[in-house]
Amino acid sequence: MGPDARSATAGRPATPAEAVRASSLAELAWTGADGSPRAAAVMALTRGEQVLLALTFDRAALARDVVAARGPVVVALTEPRGAAAGFRSVGLVGRPRLEADTQGQVYADELRLEELRRYPPARLLADSPLLCREHWWWLPRLLVTLEEPVWVPLPARTEPQDHLLVAAGPDRPAVAVVRLDPEAVVEPDRPELSLTVLGGSLPDRPGPAVVLGQDASFPDLERWASWQWEGLLQPAAGGRPARLAVSSAPASTGCPPVPGVWQRWRRQRALARACREGLGAW
Repeated sequence: MGPDARSATAGRPATPAEAVRASSLAELAWTGADGSPRAAAVMALTRGEQVLLALTFDRAALARDVVAARGPVVVALTEPRGAAAGFRSVGLVGRPRLEADTQGQVYADELRLEELRRYPPARLLADSPLLCREHWWWLPRLLVTLEEPVWVPLPARTEPQDHLLVAAGPDRPAVAVVRLDPEAVVEPDRPELSLTVLGGSLPDRPGPAVVLGQDASFPDLERWASWQWEGLLQPAAGGRPARLAVSSAPASTGCPPVPGVWQRWRRQRALARACREGLGAW
């Protein structure tokens, strides 16, 4: 699935911004206003030495929920595929600050080139002045900046079974990279995931948790999907691995199939409509 985990975690870049610029896909973890753990698949960008998420307006609900988070949030850079040579798997912790770039000026002037380089699908929407005018709804962004980010150690995800587990911690989300046991028996009436903790930190008592996975087609990233399980985490004890008693499971996992021309057209139409509606509601 990618380079050896040891090569992806040895040392770390000089600054959080350098870590982001060398990274690929990322995961965002936060604690909702109701105290429940949350997680989402994202791609982090940089604005000078600032680390931020530049969310399109179809994800306005996500941006609002993140900035209403209890305490700091965590951006996990654990995907070695598609990363630059200097990539090191880490987590960045900081308090979120929201800025609405409704005209798309910040994105166009400071973020667009980095996104075009690291997220190839954006090249079909904003790779020239003509495309920017045609797809004007792609430029406005909700900028969620991590203020004064600090490091937390996290190993790289190197196997398809590797996921990010998020639980509520005392002052920030507790995050860990876990490996799902493919041999574990999941009973239909009592679904349960068996988890091997590869690194990170977890609470030492039972509580709500989310297990987030994501996959994409590399290097084009045309297909990108994420999924998650929610439930009650039982920490490892007495030689028994950690387990998640599942209350909500995804309908499907893994990278979606290659879309046809008609599917691509419908997908872009839906994205444009959602972005325009989100911008209008803002």
